[in-house]
Amino acid sequence: MPPVPAVASTQNDIGVYSLPQLIDIGESNNPQTRVAWEQAKQAAEKVGITRGELFPSLAFDVLAIKGDLLFGLPSNISSVGVVKVTSEILQPSISLEWTVFDFGGKHASYDRAKHLALASKMALDQSHQQVALHIYSCYYKLLSAKGQFATAKTAAKASSDVEDSVKLRFVNGLASTMSNRLEPFPPGLI
Repeated sequence: MPPVPAVASTQNDIGVYSLPQLIDIGESNNPQTRVAWEQAKQAAEKVGITRGELFPSLAFDVLAIKGDLLFGLPSNISSVGVVKVTSEILQPSISLEWTVFDFGGKHASYDRAKHLALASKMALDQSHQQVALHIYSCYYKLLSAKGQFATAKTAAKASSDVEDSVKLRFVNGLASTMSNRLEPFPPGLI
């Protein structure tokens, strides 16, 4: 592929950008590509979440309780009337969950998430292509307009040079003006 010409700099230009740089700037500033990018990212995260549901899960839990229990007693049993019991409970547990028979429910949600991620990636690609096509079109229209302007400028310069040459020949007596216009066909032929 031949290299793409850069836009020529003028006095009003801030910088000179190549076509790939212009496409990169256009895609990063376009709100549609930003939305499509976010949707594709969220869909990819959803694939990871649903894939994680297919794996077994292992959980370590600890139940820890420390506290004082107060029991009120009748006065005939205790003179104080209250019994205070301090207790500490530490109960560790391990739980393993593994779906053996799912009948396709989790696999179906995983497949659905994969297909939605693919669709959002395609939407992102389409968004990038639309932005790139618009920038290509504008870029080459600009190059064409600059070429037409340069051609018109050259033609105007050539016309001005011919006019100056004719004026100079007229001043030096090498040219004259025609007072009678010649007819395109001699009389009697038509």
